Amino acid sequence: MANRITYDLTGGTDFAMAAPNIEGSAVSRNMFTEANTEGEAGKDTRTFLQSCPGIKYTLSLGNGDNCDGLYVPSTGLANMDYEQCLFVAYKGNIHRIDNALNDEVIGNYALGNTVQFAESGGERAILLWVDGNDIHGYNLKDGTSVDITLPKRIDQENSYIQPTHIAVVDGTIVLNDKGSSYTYYSIKFPLNTAKRNVFKIIDGQVQYKNDGITVDTMEVNSGEYCFLDDYGVQKYFNGSTSSDKCVALTSVGPLLTMYGPSSIEFWQKGNAESYQSWQRTSYTINKEQGLEAPYSLATVNHSQFCIGTGKANAKCVLMINDTNVQKISPLWLDRILADNDVKSVKGWSYSKNNHSFYLFSIKNECYVYDVTTRQWHIRSSRNFYTGKQKNYMPLFAAWWNNKIITGSSESGNLYELDENYYYEDFDDTNKLPLLRMRQTPVITADYKPFILQELTAECNTGAMNTYGRPAKALLQISRDGGYTYGNVIEASCGRRGEYMVRLRWLNLGMNRQAVIRISYSEPTDFVISDSSMRVQPLNFPI
Repeated sequence: MANRITYDLTGGTDFAMAAPNIEGSAVSRNMFTEANTEGEAGKDTRTFLQSCPGIKYTLSLGNGDNCDGLYVPSTGLANMDYEQCLFVAYKGNIHRIDNALNDEVIGNYALGNTVQFAESGGERAILLWVDGNDIHGYNLKDGTSVDITLPKRIDQENSYIQPTHIAVVDGTIVLNDKGSSYTYYSIKFPLNTAKRNVFKIIDGQVQYKNDGITVDTMEVNSGEYCFLDDYGVQKYFNGSTSSDKCVALTSVGPLLTMYGPSSIEFWQKGNAESYQSWQRTSYTINKEQGLEAPYSLATVNHSQFCIGTGKANAKCVLMINDTNVQKISPLWLDRILADNDVKSVKGWSYSKNNHSFYLFSIKNECYVYDVTTRQWHIRSSRNFYTGKQKNYMPLFAAWWNNKIITGSSESGNLYELDENYYYEDFDDTNKLPLLRMRQTPVITADYKPFILQELTAECNTGAMNTYGRPAKALLQISRDGGYTYGNVIEASCGRRGEYMVRLRWLNLGMNRQAVIRISYSEPTDFVISDSSMRVQPLNFPI
């Protein structure tokens, strides 16, 4: 006698290449878990898999290479009513894109390096960026470049630092130095005016006016004195947990986080207004946890994410809230990290519709952590000519003009992540429907053979935008726990307006460890929740 069971198709990714039948076979590709409510009492809460946003072409800055950074500051040019513009690092140039998508090159950076942006704050808003070699500035209100002199290395004569990361904490600009444990910082709002008065120093002595009481001052360029105090002295501090290098830093509110290969330290500015000292508030035990991939560092909604390392967890993904460091990567992802060189991996993040995502790519897969559901899913794109999977095209993201705008991992294209768009655009003319796929964990009937007589999936039907052919979903079944998959079987999701159609397959054969893979690549939304299975248990061993 056949039994009918309800099976939940939702969930994240939890798979293992070596032994999927034992360690896990679940994959959500270009789909993530969503709910129709936020868990309010008395409401019918439904959980389902939602399509990831489509990749809509916006503008091209060139062919080849990839985006090296993206940023939207808080203000803009005075003669454009302070309109916020998008700044893009691509092929050695910093592009300013206005709301009409006009492109202007306003600066440069070391070609091939990743760019980190920040904003100085204060009345004279300066856009800052570092590239591992130098620091650059741009006056956001009048559109002029600002020359800034880097600090000299404390431990080397006549050698300037090479900052890879920049942060602004309460108006203070903070830089790391590639290969060094020292961190350099400015006074509060050092670039607030073009000129600045400092104490006149001759042969190391403060000079006084003729009355012998009033300190004599001189006017200097604020960019040249950016990292000097009023006495002409550099401001810096050193990590105190160990002699670890500071390979990256970032700030969340008043907290500055310094990352080394084997340690993480948390610092805040002291209360002394005149000297603005820094105080360490927390740290990780030396060699327990550190940063493996400096450019994997990203922040979203007051949380920090990175690919870390250390004797506590080896290579893994870390989430940091305030000073709490937490491992969030599952075993299958830890194994992928361990098997690959991830030092140059770039991490990025964005937030939309109550979901915050942290993303990074290794080879042809983009791994995505959903902070809201605490689940992982995978994103990928397709080759336009062959249809084969390739690395996810978007790279870096910024909220601009009420849209999520991204750069590209393979060109100078800019994209919009649009949840109402179901294509991925390769340029202004070529596109493919977004491929979405859900692959289940291993399904068993007490590990005895069973016949899968019928499979129906609850999904949105009748969603085609045009009349004519019906939308189709594709089914593949693995009978060996996820090692191999059988032939593709089509099923109808209905023509436009056919909302009563059910996604249904019949006579699917004998199984013992079944894995169900449902794919969809029509230019419509695809939302899937539960399935209903009619199975006939068999009372004999396989």
